[in-house]
Amino acid sequence: MAEMAIAAVAQPPVRSGALNLPLAVALGAGGGLLVSCAHPPLALWPAAPLGMAVFALAVVRAPHASAATVAGLAFGCGLWLPVLGWLYTGVRSDDAPLLAWGMPSALIGSLVCASALAARLAWTLRALTVAAMLLLTALWVTLEWSRQFGAFRFPWA
Repeated sequence: MAEMAIAAVAQPPVRSGALNLPLAVALGAGGGLLVSCAHPPLALWPAAPLGMAVFALAVVRAPHASAATVAGLAFGCGLWLPVLGWLYTGVRSDDAPLLAWGMPSALIGSLVCASALAARLAWTLRALTVAAMLLLTALWVTLEWSRQFGAFRFPWA
C-alpha cells in the first residue's frame, strides 16, 4: 500500500490527450530543424511558421512541465546547432582557444536554454492562451533583436 502511494507521488499526473515524452521531444527537434531550414543557405521561409506550429504542438500537448522543457531543449538543439558552423567561420584561428571555440558554443548553449525556458513558460501559461501567445511573441522578438549585438552577432539565423 505504501509503495503505491510513493509511486503516485513520484510521477506527475498525465493529462488526457497528451503526447508521450519521446513524441514531444521528436516534435520539438523536428520543429527546430524546420525553423532552421528557413535560415540561409536554404532560406525556405514557409518552414519557419510550420516549425513554430510543430513546436507549439509539442509544448502545449506535453504531458507535464518537464516534458515541455525537454521538448524546448530539443527544439533549441534542432534550431541552433546547424548555425554553430556559421559562427566558427567568423573566428580567426589565431584567436585564443576559449574565444575561438568556447564562446560560440556557449552562445549556442544559452540560446538552446532560452528555448527550453520559453517552452516551460508556455506550458505553464497554456491556460491563458492569448496572454501566453503575446508574451512568448514578445520574448521571441526580444531574443531576435538582441542577437544583432556583440562579437558573435548573427541576426540572420
